[in-house]
Amino acid sequence: MPRCSERDGMAKQGVKRRSQRQIEDVNGSGKPADLDVLQSLVTEMLLALGEKPGRNGLLKTPERVAKALAFMTQGYQRDIDQLLNGALFPIEYDEMVIVKDIGFFSMCEHHLLPFFGKVHVGYLPNKKVVGLSKIPRIVDMFARRLQVQERLTVQIAETLKTRDRGGSVPQRPST
Repeated sequence: MPRCSERDGMAKQGVKRRSQRQIEDVNGSGKPADLDVLQSLVTEMLLALGEKPGRNGLLKTPERVAKALAFMTQGYQRDIDQLLNGALFPIEYDEMVIVKDIGFFSMCEHHLLPFFGKVHVGYLPNKKVVGLSKIPRIVDMFARRLQVQERLTVQIAETLKTRDRGGSVPQRPST
């Protein structure tokens, strides 16, 4: 395993490469989480914290944490076109479409801690409307990634805009 300063350097290189991509990347990598790697990392983390991963209460913890992380970040495997599945309908409608109180759950990319709340999505149709059930699915797709609230808002709005609509996404974090 690389020394701490080497790991810091590798992490900085990873950040540098990622920052060159667009922040509003709609589709994820499509690559499923590697549960074996995640389990190993959780075991290392427990050891680094001074715990004994082999003790009774922690035996299955690396497996459980790996599965939980894979579930909470499954948005990386979703494809927006498959999610929408053609649910764009031509219609002459010039009033705002609003879906309120869409619950979301995400993980802060800075601390790997959960944050959650409600999102309200509104858009003015531009000769097309999206099936209303798809809007909460769009929210969930982007929320199920390591996230910050500001990017979550932009990704939802940009997805609606690029599908020939304008979008607005106010959020209300839970307290």
